[in-house]
Amino acid sequence: MKKFFLMAFLALSMSVSGLHAQEADKKESIFINVTSSENIKAPMAIMFALKGLERKLDMTILLNVEGVQLAIKGFEAPTNARNGKTTQEMLAMFIQQGGKVLVCPMCLSALGYNKDQLIKGVTVSKADTTFGAILASDKVISY
Repeated sequence: MKKFFLMAFLALSMSVSGLHAQEADKKESIFINVTSSENIKAPMAIMFALKGLERKLDMTILLNVEGVQLAIKGFEAPTNARNGKTTQEMLAMFIQQGGKVLVCPMCLSALGYNKDQLIKGVTVSKADTTFGAILASDKVISY
């Protein structure tokens, strides 16, 4: 009987330590909801997302409401006063550095756009994908 309890204890200990190892390997993540294409809000949101990547965080941006315009080819995107780059240039940098950019399909359609008009690397999301990304994130920030 002692042998059984000892084996059970060892098995439990190993599975608990395995869970701790998985938690330690998980990158901290931030989900940024961008509802605006305004000159101050949009560049600030993307700049914040780029800072997160610099800190090795898992970063996701969701563009919705008027924010979807930021990912439309030819949109006159605002310029960041600090670095002189447009929000589209900053989004391209964000994607190139490993960030994920999702676009709300309903918002895209409501504003008269389609997926063929999106800049490279942007993904049209689905409700389950967006909701899953929010739930998986440690923090959610909205601009």
